[in-house]
Amino acid sequence: EGISDPRNTLIYEFLRLLEEIKPYAFVMENVPGLAKGIGKPIFLNILQRLRELGYYTVHGIVDTADYGVPQRRKRLVLLGTNDPKIRLTFPKQTNQDPNFIGRYLDSWNTVRGTIADLPSIRAGEKSENDKLHVSSNLAEINLKRMANTPHDGGGRLSWPEELILECHKKVNGYKDIYGRMKWDYPSPTITGGCVMISKGRFGHPEQDRAISLREAARLQTFPDSYIFAGNVGQIASQLGNAVPPLLAKRIADSLAQAIQESESFENLITKSREDVSMKGNFFQ
Repeated sequence: EGISDPRNTLIYEFLRLLEEIKPYAFVMENVPGLAKGIGKPIFLNILQRLRELGYYTVHGIVDTADYGVPQRRKRLVLLGTNDPKIRLTFPKQTNQDPNFIGRYLDSWNTVRGTIADLPSIRAGEKSENDKLHVSSNLAEINLKRMANTPHDGGGRLSWPEELILECHKKVNGYKDIYGRMKWDYPSPTITGGCVMISKGRFGHPEQDRAISLREAARLQTFPDSYIFAGNVGQIASQLGNAVPPLLAKRIADSLAQAIQESESFENLITKSREDVSMKGNFFQ
């Protein structure tokens, strides 16, 4: 929700854990605003304290769509290690905007390629075969609003006068609310309000409803086999706060490769074997 979100004080808890555990390497993800504007002094302080703890770091802003996630989601990623022999790098970009001139990578993954195979449901309905494929109920006026929202990326600017709320008549109003996603484009950032059309561009590209929990989970790259806990609102919150698993894998693979290519790798393997041996003797 931005740098003003009180949850961002958790970054100091993260730092405290690093001090206590002293891991060989770590990955941290946060909102981009932490590295600029009012958040920048906090971030610079964190970097300074990491240096004092003996960590070498790299950081940058990544867009998850560039790594195969069917969603535009920009996040600050910080990588660190206490081994100066590790050359930390970000994972190589795998996908890009299909409109990019001189295209050389695969196109961004899309909403269509991610959720189009799911059965059609109406607002307030649940799929018989998938309890997560459930859509929030809509009041009659919101059903009319969705019916008057053009398919495939349409928004509330197309509504007739009688459906427009007074607060929406401002020229500078937030235009994405009550909007539909585009089929052949990544989704907007999935948030904790992703199952409500009033919280952003979370309308299904052609069905008159908000996206379902299953659709949101897929857009976050969670496999259908993943089991979530809680009610609809709690699961939506989990989805909105999650790091897309595919992005996490790309970063983990890149970090693992950097470690394997370092001069320290053989020493790490030897130390790991010794640690396992010691633990084995302890429990005998």
